[in-house]
Amino acid sequence: HNSLVFTEIRGNLFEEDEQEGNLALGYRQMFSGGWNLGAFASLDARHTSFGSNFSQVALGLEALHPFWDIRVNGYLPFDDDEVVGRSTAIGIAGTTFAPTASLINNNVFLTSGGFTTTTTTNSVTRELAFDGIDGEVGAKIPLGGDKLDLRAYAGAFYFKHEDFDDAITGPKARLELSIKEIIPEWSGSRLTFETRAQWDDVRDDLYEAGVRLRLPFGSEGSGARYASLSAQEQRMSDRVERDINIVTHVATTQKSSSVTTGSPLIVENVEDWATGVDFDQTVVTNGAGIAAATGVGPNTLIIANGGVSGPVALGADQTLQGGGSTIFVRGLMTGLVTDFTASGVRPTISSIAAANNSHIAGVNIASAGGIGVTISGLTTDKVAIEQSSFDGGGTGLGVLVDNNVAINAVQIFNVEASNLDYFVASTASANVTQMTIHSATLTNTNGFAINGATGLEISGVEQTGGDTIGFFQGMSDLRILHYYASLDVSNQTGLGLTGITGAFINDVSIDTIGGVMAPDRTGINIRNANLDSGDLVFDNVRVSNAQFGFSEAVDGTGKVGNLTIRNSRFENITRSGLVLQNQDAGSNVVIENNTFNNVANLSGAVFFDFLGSDASGGGNVLTNVGIACAANPATGSVGYTQDLGPAVTCP
Repeated sequence: HNSLVFTEIRGNLFEEDEQEGNLALGYRQMFSGGWNLGAFASLDARHTSFGSNFSQVALGLEALHPFWDIRVNGYLPFDDDEVVGRSTAIGIAGTTFAPTASLINNNVFLTSGGFTTTTTTNSVTRELAFDGIDGEVGAKIPLGGDKLDLRAYAGAFYFKHEDFDDAITGPKARLELSIKEIIPEWSGSRLTFETRAQWDDVRDDLYEAGVRLRLPFGSEGSGARYASLSAQEQRMSDRVERDINIVTHVATTQKSSSVTTGSPLIVENVEDWATGVDFDQTVVTNGAGIAAATGVGPNTLIIANGGVSGPVALGADQTLQGGGSTIFVRGLMTGLVTDFTASGVRPTISSIAAANNSHIAGVNIASAGGIGVTISGLTTDKVAIEQSSFDGGGTGLGVLVDNNVAINAVQIFNVEASNLDYFVASTASANVTQMTIHSATLTNTNGFAINGATGLEISGVEQTGGDTIGFFQGMSDLRILHYYASLDVSNQTGLGLTGITGAFINDVSIDTIGGVMAPDRTGINIRNANLDSGDLVFDNVRVSNAQFGFSEAVDGTGKVGNLTIRNSRFENITRSGLVLQNQDAGSNVVIENNTFNNVANLSGAVFFDFLGSDASGGGNVLTNVGIACAANPATGSVGYTQDLGPAVTCP
């Protein structure tokens, strides 16, 4: 026979779980002149180390001669890519400035703006299967004799993928040495040593070496028949030479998108956020130079770094800022608000006379029995005091509002005061609208003596020592919130209200230092009341160790209007919990959800003398008390639960 149809099956196992297999069907025909011409078609499959699965068809043509070899192969994958990884990277370029205030060339400026470009890059990594061709030409190198067969081959390859920029192409060479009849008893056996090398720009150098042992199987005598074949006939059973691997390579594609945000860089002048005064200039000095700096003129920021100063009289539209303190400023163009911190430490000043639109921040005021800050004779929008300390040396006032002031807002916050008669006081001639005092710590100091203010709010105060929270007279819209007082043992009233129209007292605690009884103290006292035109609400109030918990005295010229006492606690009271003796006819008194504990009561009552009021409420709890009610309301009742008996009402 001069033709042959054959199949060839190969399998390969590699590291990292990589596998490959080939199934080929071929045909060869012998021709005169010693040439065998053949062709094959192969179906290949590969599982790669990246977990991809590829398949392809391979086609080949060959011309084999006892002394020459010519081969050309082509490869065409079915699926030419698989995604093996994804990633996203975000890059930010450019510069933006958060609103920042700084001192530049003798004034404060606000810097903001700038542009930022954010680039998002999405990367997709794919393993690509390449189509291509390869070929080689080989020749037998005579060694003498028939047992050794040495052949040398040279060729080239070219593989390409549309999504990969470079072709995988380059030269290749291989050398084959076969030893025939390596096992004399096994006719047709052959041992082959092979080495090959190839190179390309993508995969670089590749070198391989191997050895193959061929042992023919068949019926008895087949080996001898093979040995008797001519060289041309023996070449009909040579294996197919081709690239057994599906050629793959990893490629990463990227897609980027950019977004630019921001605004042009702006450097602008600022105004004082507390007073609205523009800063046209800034003077930096120390305590000794403050008085001279006030003569520079309005719209001036004076920064004082340490030192000591005597009395200071601020000019109109001036801000005095001590070293180390922080104020808020607003950009005149953008309206952005940020903080500005002055370098240095606080100065110490004996007293300050405020002017229209004064702002005082970050100073120590040692008034030595005098007045720390005087607000007198002004007609202005605002005066602000913050981040400062007051020390009177035993007497004096921290802040005095006096002498025909007509001012829309006084703001005092984040301050400390000690050893004063009163922290803040105002006279009847003062006309203040919206006074706010927030976040203060008082030590050995009475709180407030305020006369004639509209819209006063005091909040966030901790007081240790002093005889009283204070006295408030002739004002409307009073709010006292979150005030915690531990007072000296004295006969002063804890909190006194006189001539008030409308008040809301919430989360206020009145006790004595160490919980010692103050037998002559009234916790909260209303005298000379004039509340008939406004509501008076006490919510979550705590009074301990006092003579009376709450009293409304009989010597008033006005009458108490609507009164609510709720969610409050009165404890360790030597006389009566509540004394209400001067209600307006038809007034509404609500007493609900309060707790009375350990009320000894002089008159045998927790609720004493409702007189003409209309009372309502319930949920009150009485513990360790005697008689609940010594005098009855005109109408209505107050419900309570007493530990000495079942729930009852008064009356």
